[in-house]
Amino acid sequence: MFKLRVNSTSPVRTKLTNNEVDEIKSLVFEYLQSNTTITNKELRKIADISYDQAIYFFSKMRSAKYLRKIGSSSSTHYVKF
Repeated sequence: MFKLRVNSTSPVRTKLTNNEVDEIKSLVFEYLQSNTTITNKELRKIADISYDQAIYFFSKMRSAKYLRKIGSSSSTHYVKF
């Protein structure tokens, strides 16, 4: 699929660099071309990042108005804004 190896150097790191965020954003928008939503679990699978890194990424994307959060808890998914 579209793997990005963010975890490979530091598995305990929760933040992502701006370059990593940009690369993951590209993966997400490519993913959303053929899917209507993306979940935390799906993001972790395609980008090979941790749960906390996914939360950080989605927070940045929501703040920048790229993605909108729908639902809560385990039913949370994200769509293009």
